[in-house]
Amino acid sequence: VRRLVMEVSPWYGIFFCCYILFVQFAIFSIVTMIFLRDALSAVADERDRYARKLLQLFTAIDTSKDGIISREEFEFSSNDPKLQAYLAHLEVEASEYNLLFDMIDDGDGVVSAEEFVYGVTRLKGVARSQDLVAISHEVRRVMKHAERNTQ
Repeated sequence: VRRLVMEVSPWYGIFFCCYILFVQFAIFSIVTMIFLRDALSAVADERDRYARKLLQLFTAIDTSKDGIISREEFEFSSNDPKLQAYLAHLEVEASEYNLLFDMIDDGDGVVSAEEFVYGVTRLKGVARSQDLVAISHEVRRVMKHAERNTQ
């Protein structure tokens, strides 16, 4: 490189430095992409395993085997220590089973497998501040709407 810079042109030195920086950036980007791909794949696999476990739990709660859980089936299963332990293992706080059923239910009084998996997945872990702000906003909107309708 020194010979090119000294005998031909100093611009070749600048070009060579830029070339080295570009190659290093490309290699760094490829390594980062591989790492992210593997991490996202692991997360997707974990999500699928969690959904399969929830479907197993749904099947255990659905004593009538009709593909839906009624409030009675849900309340009956709440007394089973195995199901309570399973919910705790899945990181779902189940201290209030009626409230849990109401949060999962879409309003028709029964919970399908899809509703169950989606609802319990949303309830996993602790609430994020973003979730609480969204709920607070929705409650204020409903309250304003109710006040306008009562006037």
